[in-house]
Amino acid sequence: MASDNRHDPFDVQGTWEPLAPAMRTIKQLGAAAAFLVIALIPVIFAIIFGRWWIWAIAGGVVALALVNAALIPRRVRAFGFMCREDDLVIREGVMLRTLTVIPYGRIQTVNVASGPWLRRAGLSSVTIATASSQTQGGISGIPTARAAALRDHLTAAGEARMLKL
Repeated sequence: MASDNRHDPFDVQGTWEPLAPAMRTIKQLGAAAAFLVIALIPVIFAIIFGRWWIWAIAGGVVALALVNAALIPRRVRAFGFMCREDDLVIREGVMLRTLTVIPYGRIQTVNVASGPWLRRAGLSSVTIATASSQTQGGISGIPTARAAALRDHLTAAGEARMLKL
């Protein structure tokens, strides 16, 4: 019989930093653009060939796009990161949750990038590469000033931990 006081591996104590609220809009715009491209194909075939089942496929694509759009705000709220004393913790996902812990001493590179949509909203992405090819971390959708401060913090903390080794 299982105990009720099992430890939840996703329950990390501390203050989580969320994504910027504008990230919700950016993700919705990206999903809408992808939806238009994907939905256009069955609609064109349905118009050309006039088959009912092609319209059904187009309707299915629309339904999936609407479900995806409805879940975007929850996905954005579920994302968070936290800088602790010895590591960076990143959580994401609603149904398929992921918790990534990146020790500062393992960080090799920290990249800051900002595409046109992020730049327009004053946001950036931070990508962390580690000594392990399987441990990567990314935070997309934080204010540019915070991204620069995070880059500096991660770089300094990584160098300090490497000197101890």
